[in-house]
Amino acid sequence: MRSLSHVSARGVIRDHEGTWAMCFAKNLAYGTNNDAELWGVKTGLELAFNLEIKKLEVKFETNSTFVVNALDDSSFKYTVHKTLIASGRLLM
Repeated sequence: MRSLSHVSARGVIRDHEGTWAMCFAKNLAYGTNNDAELWGVKTGLELAFNLEIKKLEVKFETNSTFVVNALDDSSFKYTVHKTLIASGRLLM
């Protein structure tokens, strides 16, 4: 069973020299840590795409093995997050 709590996704986008470009925050109401991490990656990738940033490095505040595995392994199947994972893969 998933443990739901109040979560939000947030992040900072910096250029290749580490200079701040923009930040974002998204209130997700209730969800899991994995929900927050996936939404954070998706939102950050969308913003980077819109800013025409071609090379990026994604860093997590937490140890998010789930998110890394979900985005990296095309055979990874997790139905609850299927849409977010697919969106993240397309943006990468």
